[in-house]
Amino acid sequence: MNAPSNQGDNSSACQVNEAESSQLLINASGSESDLDNGAVLGDRFWETDRKHRYVYFSPPIGALIFPVKDLVGNKPWEVSLRNPEIDWDVLRSIMNSHEPFHDFRIDRKGLNKRDLRMSGHPVFDEQGEFQGYRGALIDETDEVRSHKRGTLMQESLFNSLDDIRVGVILWDSNKKFVYCNDYYRGIRGPISEALTPGFSYEDFIRLIAKSGQIPTGDVPVEDWIREKISEHDVSTFRAEYQLDDGRWFSLSKRRLESGGVIDFHIDVTLMKRRESEALVAKVEAEKANLAKSEFLSSMSHELRTPMNAVLGFAQLMEYDPVNPVNDSQRDRVHQILKSGEYLLELIDQVLELSKIEAGKLLVSMGKFAAKDVIEDSLTQVRLRAEEGKIELIDQTNETSLPDIWTDPVRLKQTLLNLISNAIKYNHPGGKITLTSEEPDDKKLRISVADTGKGISKDMQDNVFKAFERLGREAGQIEGTGIGLYISKQIIEQMGGHIGFESIEGKGSTFWIDIPKYAP
Repeated sequence: MNAPSNQGDNSSACQVNEAESSQLLINASGSESDLDNGAVLGDRFWETDRKHRYVYFSPPIGALIFPVKDLVGNKPWEVSLRNPEIDWDVLRSIMNSHEPFHDFRIDRKGLNKRDLRMSGHPVFDEQGEFQGYRGALIDETDEVRSHKRGTLMQESLFNSLDDIRVGVILWDSNKKFVYCNDYYRGIRGPISEALTPGFSYEDFIRLIAKSGQIPTGDVPVEDWIREKISEHDVSTFRAEYQLDDGRWFSLSKRRLESGGVIDFHIDVTLMKRRESEALVAKVEAEKANLAKSEFLSSMSHELRTPMNAVLGFAQLMEYDPVNPVNDSQRDRVHQILKSGEYLLELIDQVLELSKIEAGKLLVSMGKFAAKDVIEDSLTQVRLRAEEGKIELIDQTNETSLPDIWTDPVRLKQTLLNLISNAIKYNHPGGKITLTSEEPDDKKLRISVADTGKGISKDMQDNVFKAFERLGREAGQIEGTGIGLYISKQIIEQMGGHIGFESIEGKGSTFWIDIPKYAP
């Protein structure tokens, strides 16, 4: 370093070229622990003499526009542009002790407010005599303002979450507290007073455990604390917890790119209460449903016994060779038999429904020929179709049908229901056509198409619901409206599917997919 020509207070400024000064500054810089091995870099370089007066200042650059002439010859705390609010005694004490200093803040006030940072390093000659300081002045106004804007935006975001009942807390990469919103402090109550910048996550978890705010149950406190600390170390974490006052919260943790962790605490007390109420209602409904099924089963059995007796006596009257009935009486007996058989069918359906609702629907699966099941079903309904003057067409016999994996009794029950409905909802002169196809190599589809009046669009969503019946408004068609519901349960129990297509005024096609037998 060039020494001043005059050691007095009025000595002139030493002239040091900028390149040499820059190199000396680089050699003189460093970290707080070892300034001699680093670099003091900045926007403007400076040197002082033994009396701490500036003898060199690099030319103005960027926003650091104050001229060299206003600096050279003055000490840092004597510069006219200085901020009097800065504690210059601290800097004076350091420089008088010939100690290095870093990041001394100089917030320049006035119209041209800037945020400045000054660092300096003492320089000694070969004999160890103090010669002055070399250092740098850095303008970090943009960085400071950007940081402040980010902090304000963060605080605004966190505080806006108060309105939607979301608690937010931020921890840095060292598990130290950074910030939380007011709603979170409200969740934690008095212990939130400990949340000051730098407070450790583990200490806060211990405070929560000690307060009893979150009951640990049968888990030892230390185990609970370790568990909560481990949860903090994962990249994402979700859980629910209950406070001692009964409130429930949903916790969501997420690790940030900086290594910090942000926690969101959402009050879900109302949702949990509704879930609990829904669960109670579900249990009560299941109990009521079970009671209903048991009642239906019991009543169906009770009705079946006398109905069988009525049908038995009617059959005896119809074929009594000793006391034969006349034509008028025979017609009445036929009505008794027809109505009785219809009632027995309804009773059987109610019994089937009670089995389904009680989870007692049984199927006996095995390998069977699809052709045999279809033929048996058609045999049972041909007479009914002829009585209704409806043509029954079987196109399934035109191709070779595969073996299927099914319960033949249950499959026949379903086919009979579909064909019977096609007859019931058809018209004299109408047609019913059975077809088959293989949509893929795993199933066989059997379709029953009719030329009836079809199903209106507003009714189609209810077709497979219990007690939904077409034509019930005018009482045109007899039935309970549970046949298709039972058929759907049976087919799905056997691993198949059932569906339909319908055009109002043109007819409907119901189909069932049955698994093919796989050796």
